[in-house]
Amino acid sequence: MKFMESVLLVVSVVGISVVLGYPAEPPITFSAVSTTTQSPRKGPIDPNHVPESVCNNMLPIHGDFAPSNDPPPYEIKVSTNKVAPGEKVTVTVIGKENADFKGLYIQGRINDIPEGQFEDPNHPKIRVNNCPPGEKNAASYISSAVPTKEVKLDWTAPNAPGKEVVFRATLVKNFSVFWVGVVSEPVKIQG
Repeated sequence: MKFMESVLLVVSVVGISVVLGYPAEPPITFSAVSTTTQSPRKGPIDPNHVPESVCNNMLPIHGDFAPSNDPPPYEIKVSTNKVAPGEKVTVTVIGKENADFKGLYIQGRINDIPEGQFEDPNHPKIRVNNCPPGEKNAASYISSAVPTKEVKLDWTAPNAPGKEVVFRATLVKNFSVFWVGVVSEPVKIQG
């Protein structure tokens, strides 16, 4: 009987929150616990910002939910597969077959290290983030209320001739369903 009472309570709380206009799922957040030797972040977490502590693992912290092992319904497209140092690449993250997402965290990586710089797109839900020692080498989109089907970003290649960059992203469908490690085709930095 206790189980049924618990289920009824959860259904009632979700139903009431939907009727009152509150979200039925918790907000999308990224981990504030460091995977390096740095101490955990103290103080409140800005729900629209990804802390530096997720630069390596790119994991959102969504309770006990783990990244999906299913093929992601998203892809990362790049405007070119060759670029010179200092040139721009337009990076488009898009849902396949009209799939939408509520969260995105993306980096351009060379040898698994965030490199290059994203331009600030002047969009209220998109932020450019820093992954030390670099700056502006990650970008995020977080919107628990309104999902999107596409995000376009401009990224400037670093001075790394002969190297390849791969764009790597975490995409969040909803609080319990997300993918980590969605990657683009490689872009060769010429020079």
